[in-house]
Parts: sequence; structure tokens; C-alpha cells
Amino acid sequence: MATDPVCGMEVAEENAQHQLHHQHEVFYFCCAACKESYSRRLGIIPPAAKKSWFGRLLEKIASANNSDFGGSPPKCH
Repeated sequence: MATDPVCGMEVAEENAQHQLHHQHEVFYFCCAACKESYSRRLGIIPPAAKKSWFGRLLEKIASANNSDFGGSPPKCH
């Protein structure tokens, strides 16, 4: 079993649908969102273009949740 580096969920390596090969290492993810988030963090996927007002609002809400409930990511499942 591998651990998803974003949310910490245990992922079975043999039937993992979402994986990333980076610098001779393989990372396993529980879902596409976790894989995309980690890819952005590594700089593999460039940062998204300027966000709309709705995207900025959602980011602000997420930031408020992080400050209220802690910075650790929630479990996906």
C-alpha cells in the first residue's frame, strides 16, 4: 500500500488508477484532484490562469476554513 501525498489516504499500488512518475519515483493518488494538486505543487502543471470572481470567492472560503479548522488537508473519502 502507498500513501497519497496530498490527503494521506492509503492507495493499493497494483490497481491505482491515478499515478505520477516524476524523477524516477512513482506517486500514487486516490483521485484525479489529488494528482492534479500535487502536479501543480511540483511545477509539472503550470499555475492556472487568473481566476474569475467566483474562483476567488471559493479560494477565500477555503482559506477561511483552513484558518478555522487547521491547515491539514481533509480526507477525500
